[in-house]
Amino acid sequence: MRNIRIIARFEVARLARSTGGVLFMALATIIYAYVALKLVRWAAEVREATSLAGDDPASKILTGFVGWLVDIEPDALAKMIGEHAPFALVFFFVGLAVNPLLAILGTADQTGSDIQTRHIRYLLLRTDRASLYWGKTLGAVFFYGVAMAVLCGLIGGAALWGGALGAGDLLYFGRIWLTLTLFAVPFIALNGLTSALTGHAGLGLVVTLAFYMVVWLISAIGSWAAPAVASIEYLSPSALKFDLASDELVTLGKAVAHMAVVTVVAGLIGSTLFKRRDV
Repeated sequence: MRNIRIIARFEVARLARSTGGVLFMALATIIYAYVALKLVRWAAEVREATSLAGDDPASKILTGFVGWLVDIEPDALAKMIGEHAPFALVFFFVGLAVNPLLAILGTADQTGSDIQTRHIRYLLLRTDRASLYWGKTLGAVFFYGVAMAVLCGLIGGAALWGGALGAGDLLYFGRIWLTLTLFAVPFIALNGLTSALTGHAGLGLVVTLAFYMVVWLISAIGSWAAPAVASIEYLSPSALKFDLASDELVTLGKAVAHMAVVTVVAGLIGSTLFKRRDV
């Protein structure tokens, strides 16, 4: 455990200094800042969520369209709108939509560059393979969690200052941060697997992105011809991503359980590949 903690701390610092880490932070900041700026004026005008959750036809059309877009029943969505600030809720949905891409880009290079440059031989003189693999995975989770905490904190504070949120809504932003961090974990596990599989930093990133996109395309396009093909999406951690915003414990529990299964499977396969790899 001591070795894992040491490696995890080093990995956080390495990712923060790396080119990929800097690019990830820049991209995440641009995306979230752009979304926040677009939402803040609108959300300030409809801060009272009941104005969107009423019985008028326009409200029902809005909730119906958004519900279709994020695959949530209109009644459930109307209930969520009635209980949370519109700015926070829409930001949550956007965060869930872009989180897979950001998680993949931000934590792609775990063991890939060490294997590629043969630097791993020197690392293994001071630690074992299991500690190195899980330490880097844990470090990637910490790095992503800190990055999301900074971004969510800044955006939540700016929205509060701009009138789009009330002081009580900041607690919901804490949930957003925690959800986005945990939602990144299965993608971090997939990055660890592809790093160990390819032994190359850039190729590992390409393989993870390809897997994510191919699964999505097959399930989305193939389901038109055969509805059963849609079940292929469950190979991806993002299959139930919008359910993570639900306030219903059953719905939320199913999404978390699915993510946990993908994480465990990817982590065990990646760890096994790394232990058996010739370095």
